[in-house]
Amino acid sequence: MENFFNLVKSFILSPKEAWEREKDKEIESSSLIVSYIVPLALIPAISSFIGYGLIGINVGFFGRVASISLGINYALTSFVGAIVGVYLSAWVIQMLSTKFGTTITMNKAVALVSYSYTPMLVAGIFYIIPSLSILALAGSLYTLYVLYIGLVPMTGVSEEKKTSFFITTLVVMIGVYIVLTLVLEAIFTSFGLTMSAFI
Repeated sequence: MENFFNLVKSFILSPKEAWEREKDKEIESSSLIVSYIVPLALIPAISSFIGYGLIGINVGFFGRVASISLGINYALTSFVGAIVGVYLSAWVIQMLSTKFGTTITMNKAVALVSYSYTPMLVAGIFYIIPSLSILALAGSLYTLYVLYIGLVPMTGVSEEKKTSFFITTLVVMIGVYIVLTLVLEAIFTSFGLTMSAFI
């Protein structure tokens, strides 16, 4: 557990040094998901449930309204999306790596995406107060920086192709996020966990 907190702290406060420490490690992707992403993914998931399901949001003249359905929907979408998103993004990145003159293992690709997700998932704590959820955007933006500086040490891509690989990786991660969110929300809504029904 201490190692987990140290990893989280290092990828937020000193990501460049953190990547250098992790670049030569070959951690099994499933192990990394369970020990690192799952605990981190619980932050925005639990915060979303509390924020939207219990605390509520302001809806015009209706005042503050909380919806258990909305809270559960957001929580499940966030949690499942983070885990599946890491795998899908890593898989596509691994497949595309050869186009940029390098080859990486699935384990390395999962590590790259997982550690890059750190600031975004930690910033999910702001969902606990819906009016502050915009601050979670700061974590998402910082995630881009962490990803950018992690490309060379984790993939071995050349400096000349670093920027184009980064842009491609970014498009992949955003695309996966959007598609997953739409699919998951559709699935959970079909089970009655609607995005608009306040109960």
